[in-house]
Amino acid sequence: MEYINVKNLKYTAGGKYILNGVTFSIEDHDRVAVLGSNGAGKTTLFENILGVSKPNDGEVIFNKNLRKYNHIAAIWDSFDIFPYFKANEVVKYFSLMYGCKEPDKDIISLLGIEQFGNKYMKLLSKGEKKRVAIAATMQSHPLLLFMDELTSELDKQTQNDVWEMLINNGVTVVFITHKWDEAKKYANKYLLLSNGTNLAPVNTAEELMSRMPYDKKLITDSRFAGTDINDVFSYTEGDKTTYLFSSSIEDMLFKTINTNNFSIMPADIYDVYRYLSIHPQK
Repeated sequence: MEYINVKNLKYTAGGKYILNGVTFSIEDHDRVAVLGSNGAGKTTLFENILGVSKPNDGEVIFNKNLRKYNHIAAIWDSFDIFPYFKANEVVKYFSLMYGCKEPDKDIISLLGIEQFGNKYMKLLSKGEKKRVAIAATMQSHPLLLFMDELTSELDKQTQNDVWEMLINNGVTVVFITHKWDEAKKYANKYLLLSNGTNLAPVNTAEELMSRMPYDKKLITDSRFAGTDINDVFSYTEGDKTTYLFSSSIEDMLFKTINTNNFSIMPADIYDVYRYLSIHPQK
């Protein structure tokens, strides 16, 4: 079942396109990682979809089964509200707003709210505020959840517990993260953004991998970046250069490179992003 259909979304600020023709759809039970470099338009996309800001053009269509006020929810990276409320009061406020007599105790326990529930919001650490944000938002038991840097400021165990809760409850999740390892661990599909547009349709890692003619990568010191290697795609970050290549030329590659200081491994979703940034396939 299609939950969201985004068509040709455009948004400008200061005469510059922040979003420029973003088009994709998301199905129920998808866990879609929204990935891209800083300034790619990730947070602006969320704001346009959720009505925080209005796009200049395009449309966002939600499934008719998502019409109730508690069906769609969002967790933003910051949660600086109600500074003179106690943490447990904020969670209870949200539970009442969503029509519950009492907060969901399982969610409160999962996030450890009891440990600091009587502290005022203004005195909480960033990690504690993030826990309150998750607990408060999940009181609605949403069908569709948008998350902007959900796991920032959370320890690994809490990250895993939150994701396990979302997966077990069948929540459709669209999440922004700068952590590619997190995306690979929890997402089943990916939305790759660059310069305000998506580089390919939302899809699985396997399908996106099939959009480039390489399945392996060689990583070496960037001082060897001038090595004469044909039929590869390369990019450099810091002191390392990555060469994407097909398994079919691996033997020839070994004969060509002029160093023993390298490693070879399977290509992954980040390599797809770097390739599609140059060769987009919308």
